[in-house]
Amino acid sequence: MTGSQRASKGQNDKDQDDTQDTWLDRYPNLSQDFGQYQDRIVALETELKHYKRELASLQQQVSKQWGSGNVLTSGKKQFVKYSDNYKSRGDMDFTGGKVVVETVDQADPKARLKEAIVTTLLTPLNADDPNLFSDRRIDYDGPYLLSGQVKDQDGVPVKWPWRANRYAEWLVNHRVEQVEEDGQLVYRVEIPLIDNHVQVRGHRYETLVRQASERYQISEPLIYAIMETESSFNPYATSHIPAYGLMQVVPATAGRDVFQRIKKRHDQPTRDYLFNPANNIDTGTAYLSILRDNYLNKIRNPTAREYAMISGYNGGAGNVLRTFSRNRTQAVEMINRLSPEQVYQKLRHNHPSSEARRYLEKVTTAKRHYQSGGQGPALASAH
Repeated sequence: MTGSQRASKGQNDKDQDDTQDTWLDRYPNLSQDFGQYQDRIVALETELKHYKRELASLQQQVSKQWGSGNVLTSGKKQFVKYSDNYKSRGDMDFTGGKVVVETVDQADPKARLKEAIVTTLLTPLNADDPNLFSDRRIDYDGPYLLSGQVKDQDGVPVKWPWRANRYAEWLVNHRVEQVEEDGQLVYRVEIPLIDNHVQVRGHRYETLVRQASERYQISEPLIYAIMETESSFNPYATSHIPAYGLMQVVPATAGRDVFQRIKKRHDQPTRDYLFNPANNIDTGTAYLSILRDNYLNKIRNPTAREYAMISGYNGGAGNVLRTFSRNRTQAVEMINRLSPEQVYQKLRHNHPSSEARRYLEKVTTAKRHYQSGGQGPALASAH
């Protein structure tokens, strides 16, 4: 797939996601799910406007160098980082299992491409500020996001700067493609990720998942399944809502709920706070416990309640109950009369959101893999 095709696909996905006009359209029972409804809506709209401004600024800068038809930006399972005055970029595609590094610098493309390859291979695992919307370098000294997921020309995993530099030199001498896009020449290198790159990334968070599981009494397989489904273990995952990080936490809704109910704070998490894996896993797992202990606590069967939690994590607890009845009390009574399998089928086929219907199936499928695989990540398939 060419850069322009990747850009077009990403934009189409965004356009489809943006069909809802208001937050109330997307979450019709938000006022019932959360107190202080007006404050939540204002916070959501403010966060969204800020995100759109930053994204628009990035797209404007990128289009000056790449053309309007070849703009790539980060997503839930894709991390795109620009450098060299927006003339070079690294595109980590965690769904496709590959990294594409490109430059449109015509003065010294080989040197710029090598720099971009090294920068991409050494992308930090946990940066205080990943500079998503700029071409600034990420200041960081620590583990790398792609460590152990790329093998060099000798078949050895790239884990250290010296090997990344050596591999980059080899790539620019042996693997560079030249393609014309939007009327200009693009120099490109495609680097495959190893087959089990999902497990390698997920394994990084084993300690954090165990701690969150013990703290909130949420099963480890469920935490892993939600992380994989939400982000494919991309710590810099971002979406148009906007939601951030491994478990795709929305600051003004789930994030604020966790801060107020559990952390006893009156603010909400920032984007950079949620890009920190420890904070994100803690916040996402805490929100699952809020769904279980507060919004859905009257569902008696634990399996049925977990199905409701999974669906509620994606589309809100109010919409879970609305699937069964517009009256909350009657909805709970109906759920309690059904078997867990009947509850699953109802949410899978009758939930008002098609995204939530697919989400429930993805998470429950992933969870079964993690359960069968024992401790830690065991699922390699992408959704």
